[in-house]
Amino acid sequence: VCGSGLVNDECGVCDGDGIAEGACDCNGNVLGCDDVCGSGLVDDECGVCGGDGIAEGACDCNGNVLGCDDVCGSGLVDDECGVCDGDGSSCAVFIESSLATEVDESDLEDLEVFEDNFEALLETQLALPEGSVEIISITVVETRAVEIIVEYTITLTEEELAETDFTGAESIEEALEEVEEDINEGGVTFIEGCTDETAINYDFTANLECDDCCLYQTDVGCTENEACNFGDYEVSCNDCCEYPVSFYLDTDNDGLGYGLGDEYCIDEAPDGWVQNDSDEYPNCQSNVVDSCNVCDGDNTECSGCTNEDAFNYDSEALVDDGSCLFVPENFDYNQSSLQAFYFIIDAKIDGVDLVQGEDWIGAFSGDTCVGAIPWEGEYTTVPAMGDDGADYSDGYLMMGDAPTFIIFDSSSGNYYPAVSSQDFGFENNLFAYIDSVNVFPDCNDDLGGSALVDDCGICSGGFTGHIFNSDDIGCGCFANFPNVYFYDSDQDGFGFNQDGEALFCSNLSDIITNNTVYELLPDSNWVLNNLDTCPYDSENDADSDGLCGDVDTCPYDSENDADSDGLCGDVDDYPNCAANYFDCNEECGGLAFIDNCNVCSEGSTGHVADSDIDCAGVCFGEAFENDCGCVSGSTNLDVDYCFGCTDTQAWNCPTCPDSHNGNPNATVEDGSCIYPPDGWSFEQSTLQAFYFIAEADIDGISLEEGDWIGVFNEDVCAGFWPWEGPFTAIPAMGDDGENYSDGYFNVGDLPSFKIYDNSVNSIFSAMPSEEITWSNNGLSTLEFITGFSSISYSIDLHYGANLVSFPALPEDPSIGNVMISIEETVDGVIGEGVAANLLPNGLWVGSLNTISRTSGYWVKQTASDSLDVIGLPSDDDLLYDLHYGANLISYPFMNSAALESTLPSSVYENITGIIGEGVAATLLPNGQWAGSLDELEGKKGYWFIATDAFDFSYIPPNSNSRLSTNDEVLTLDEFSYSQSTKQAFYFVDQIEGAEEGDWIISYFNNQVIGARQWNGQIIDIPTMGYDGQFETVNYPSADDEVSFKIFKVNSQELISLDGEFDLWNDLNISFIDDLRIRKDIANEFKLSSIYPNPFNPVTSIEFLLDIDSDVELSIYDVNGRLVDVLFSNFLSAGSHTYEWNASNQSSGLYIVNLKSNNKVYQSKIMLIK
Repeated sequence: VCGSGLVNDECGVCDGDGIAEGACDCNGNVLGCDDVCGSGLVDDECGVCGGDGIAEGACDCNGNVLGCDDVCGSGLVDDECGVCDGDGSSCAVFIESSLATEVDESDLEDLEVFEDNFEALLETQLALPEGSVEIISITVVETRAVEIIVEYTITLTEEELAETDFTGAESIEEALEEVEEDINEGGVTFIEGCTDETAINYDFTANLECDDCCLYQTDVGCTENEACNFGDYEVSCNDCCEYPVSFYLDTDNDGLGYGLGDEYCIDEAPDGWVQNDSDEYPNCQSNVVDSCNVCDGDNTECSGCTNEDAFNYDSEALVDDGSCLFVPENFDYNQSSLQAFYFIIDAKIDGVDLVQGEDWIGAFSGDTCVGAIPWEGEYTTVPAMGDDGADYSDGYLMMGDAPTFIIFDSSSGNYYPAVSSQDFGFENNLFAYIDSVNVFPDCNDDLGGSALVDDCGICSGGFTGHIFNSDDIGCGCFANFPNVYFYDSDQDGFGFNQDGEALFCSNLSDIITNNTVYELLPDSNWVLNNLDTCPYDSENDADSDGLCGDVDTCPYDSENDADSDGLCGDVDDYPNCAANYFDCNEECGGLAFIDNCNVCSEGSTGHVADSDIDCAGVCFGEAFENDCGCVSGSTNLDVDYCFGCTDTQAWNCPTCPDSHNGNPNATVEDGSCIYPPDGWSFEQSTLQAFYFIAEADIDGISLEEGDWIGVFNEDVCAGFWPWEGPFTAIPAMGDDGENYSDGYFNVGDLPSFKIYDNSVNSIFSAMPSEEITWSNNGLSTLEFITGFSSISYSIDLHYGANLVSFPALPEDPSIGNVMISIEETVDGVIGEGVAANLLPNGLWVGSLNTISRTSGYWVKQTASDSLDVIGLPSDDDLLYDLHYGANLISYPFMNSAALESTLPSSVYENITGIIGEGVAATLLPNGQWAGSLDELEGKKGYWFIATDAFDFSYIPPNSNSRLSTNDEVLTLDEFSYSQSTKQAFYFVDQIEGAEEGDWIISYFNNQVIGARQWNGQIIDIPTMGYDGQFETVNYPSADDEVSFKIFKVNSQELISLDGEFDLWNDLNISFIDDLRIRKDIANEFKLSSIYPNPFNPVTSIEFLLDIDSDVELSIYDVNGRLVDVLFSNFLSAGSHTYEWNASNQSSGLYIVNLKSNNKVYQSKIMLIK
């Protein structure tokens, strides 16, 4: 601003104040003690620029320290007894002394060392604390012999004196006199060593204590690393090392161990481990077990019936409790595939209640027992078998037949026919409830008797001994028996029975009964003899050759053409050789000839022509054919050079790594393939580690060949290896960032282990001896891993009938316990001849009380569910006792195995077929199996159709068997059907027009009852039957006729087939020679298709007309009431389709009625809403 008068100060600030007062520059810095602006240095307390001041511990700038008199720099200090500037005379002990002795001149070369040694000598000899002796002066009085006088003091505080063996100065002086005397006389000799008599290296010659050279017992010990008492000792002892010893688990605290054991140091063994393995009963502290192997038990847990012939034989009972029940002699019956169950609420003999567990009730079809069971009180379930078409069920109940009942009174040994309060016609899988079954006396006053007054007025039958109407023996009541007459054809007075033989009455009674079956003699051609030997030969065998003349072809040849060449013997040139020549084997008409090895062959020689030529073309050579081709002999090829595992999916395939032990030259399968457990797989990662397993077991039983060990990161399998013995290396893959390694190990992850037990085809969780985390390229050793045997598994159940079995069962195999996980969805369980039903109150009733390891079962479901089971696996050698006919049995393993590898020869000799759920196999004459069932699968049940009673055990799947893939039989949605507990299978190997991939559909009254895809070979076509369930109401029953159609996949055509085949019967396995396309399909009148069925709410009804005609298509309910008319008018010939919409109808069974030209076709349909 012009004229403001403002100017910049020395710091360049307009109108500023310049450098601040006391500062040395414009930044405000001040001048340091070194005259440098801003250096920040100042004088310390000693006046030194930038100095540190008085040194630490000093009391002034000159470095002096504070004296004991608190005066800086006085130099005074406390003596040994804490007296400032004292001479030690105030201590508890203060001795001034001197002694004269001779020394070696060299000892005085280092006077300071001599003083230290001399002081230590006196302290050692008197056992005084270090520092208590102090030399005041050393005077040399004689140089030739080096004689010296040593003046010294001994000073001890009260505390130091207390630590010695002296009481005061006086006692020390007494001891000192002896020491000084020894030194005066013997001179000074310093011997350094351990002078402590308690030390292990005590040196009685030493007079000078060495520094820390004494060794005590605590300095001696074991220095071997592997010993339990290993330590860092100064001296290693001899034979003092203590090594780990064997300890065994004492599970019941009885001081006795068991098992494989482990090694521990004695003071490091875990609680509950002892040094013996003599515990015979590791879970029983008292070591007293009963016959049931129960600790302190009373045999009740394994008591039961032990007689194998008894009805209630308990295979698990060890002690017979006298409860055996034996089927009464007249109550034997065979199991059928058709069966019903009658629940009897009350039963009496002439008003007296039956005795539970002693009296029996049998169901009968006529005189044939079809089921029996001991009386068990209210709701006793009597099985009743039906006739399923097999020989063993001949005479059994047919559909609709009501059984009769007989009661066996055990107290009297009598059988009494009984009267049922209700009659229920037989139906397969029927559950019928009967209020009472009682025995009443008959007219002869016999309980349950069947005696009645006959037509002749006599009480007959029952136990009367009189046969009903037996007083009429053919000619009326009480008339004589008729005579036997023979017809005389040639009127020679002799009769011949083959021309006529009959009984005729001499007179008839006035009282005629149903036994009156004879008439009076009709004419005189009947005679009372049967003597005519040649009734049509008047000459009666003229040449006496036993042939009547009317039938003798060589009437003059008594030998009647002996060589059967068509010439009577009197004109035959070769009477003993019909062929009129002999072969090289001298046989008349023989076919033998000389072969290429000059051997008479063929014919009746028993020698096959050229059979002495081996496969290399050499007569009598040693080469032979096997799966590798022509080997041995002149070929110089080993017989097994090409044998091995050929499956590329196997662990030991030809192209697998050498470590998998496969044969790279294998082209012929020898059954040596092994496969990892089902569900175990892993990919090679760039990151990996290995766990070396020294020992492995399951419940104390060591692993064997065929077992596997897997390593898992939570639920992800990251590696596995078959057990190869001690230190088997298990690879464990790490997550290297690629997709294939997702879930594999990261550094620090802790692995878990599982063991696959091949002997029971089960996977068990395992516990390792140590927990070692994963690290890349880690090589870790585990002393052992141990598996646990209880297994858990699930059985997936679909709606309807499921054919199952149980490879493992809990200790409590009661039906309520086993089925507890599905009690909300299970409708009932059916076994062979037994059944159980779940009441609304949660109580199971029926004859099926416990689930058996050897049995199969139909589990009927109201909805799909999963049956969860935890239990112990079945033994590999489980014995199956099969009877003649159909046997419903289990497959007691967790995986599957081919029929030919798991069935022993006894099965081949005694069964005709095997039926599973919707699949079947039949045994061909060549010993090969045919059908859709080619392997048995764990958790499935099977019907074995036996031709005779026999027993067998399965051959267990082993490491060479492929694990179960749980493959399901293919189905086609548009031809779906419900699985029934009743099923039959038709085998066929020729089908006209069939191409691989086409489907063969089975029908009953236009209802689909089965389907199977054509594979160009023998197939088994399933056909479901009616089993009493809602879903199978339209399925066939015994002796119904089924039909077949082919569905062409490429053209989508459905074509009817013709052929000759058996009527339908449950569990029947039959063969159809061939199925042919029906030629006259256009000339039929019939219902051809109703689909879907069951339906909701619309179904399509297709029918064929052979001619133009009036047609009525209508719907009726099961009571015969008309529900709807779909069509009623004239139609031309051909195929027609109508739909029925049942939206306004209730769920239930309806009848489709098709009528035309006085022909009527009907079919059942099921509406399910």
